[in-house]
Amino acid sequence: MAFDVSNTPDGYTIDNSGSFTFNTKCGVRTSPDMSVTPVTYYQVGQSVYYTHKVKNGNHFWLSYIGASGNLAYVPYANTDTGTMFGTDTNDINPIKPADGGNTGGSTGGNTGSDKGTLGSLTGQDGANVADQTPDNTRLAMSGTFTFTESAAGRNETLMAGTKSGDKFYAGDSVVYVAKVKADGHYWLEYQHFGSGTYYVPYATINPFRYYGTDSNQGDPVYSQGSTGGNTGGETGNTGADGNKSDRPQGGQDTPQASFKSTAIPNKELIDEVIHVRGFVKLEDSNGWTREAPDMNSKKIKLLKNW
Repeated sequence: MAFDVSNTPDGYTIDNSGSFTFNTKCGVRTSPDMSVTPVTYYQVGQSVYYTHKVKNGNHFWLSYIGASGNLAYVPYANTDTGTMFGTDTNDINPIKPADGGNTGGSTGGNTGSDKGTLGSLTGQDGANVADQTPDNTRLAMSGTFTFTESAAGRNETLMAGTKSGDKFYAGDSVVYVAKVKADGHYWLEYQHFGSGTYYVPYATINPFRYYGTDSNQGDPVYSQGSTGGNTGGETGNTGADGNKSDRPQGGQDTPQASFKSTAIPNKELIDEVIHVRGFVKLEDSNGWTREAPDMNSKKIKLLKNW
């Protein structure tokens, strides 16, 4: 019996992992397209661990990171005949519900009337509203990120978490399968040659900075509030010259206090934090120093105008 994919567009992808054991010889391809020549084959009885499922053409496909570090695709069912090419530990298929909902995530932005669109913002625009997105929000999106500075892979989305042993240097690239917002950073989720899931930070949210270039732009934050204004933040970035934005004054301790810096150019990157020698002059009143770079951390000292 055929699968009903009448409401499912080609390329529809769900974030859905599991293990598939083949009862039919199936070719592995560099894209989910039966016209592409297979690079290798899964034989009867062999299994593959996958991270996503895709509907394309008249087949369902499994997607995973191959031994080369690139995305690979293998068909697992014919949608016209309803024939499965083996057994699956996760029986959810990439079929878009008739009501327009989402069965398990897609490579595009996920939408919701209460939160806005996930993955539609980039750069400072996303950072300005990132506090409205809960930590551990995950955006199912694949691509390649090339680093322009060093970053370390970790077993979890925590800067203080256990490092996986993966070290990325300027010029190195990683093929990722998702993006996560957590612990003041954006993270790339990647598979280490099928042996497990790891994470590497690719941006600091505040002050915002990317650690390289992305082949598939879009950060794991919701767009809610980006057009409605932010009652406590700036309308733009202050810029290198230290000129203040039109942020309301009046002695409130907000996340974007204005500072002027006379820091000398020498700087050093240590665990994704830039250490600069110099001093700053506080131009706003009533700014608090804290135990950590977190607006929710304990206040230490109230600073007045100097």
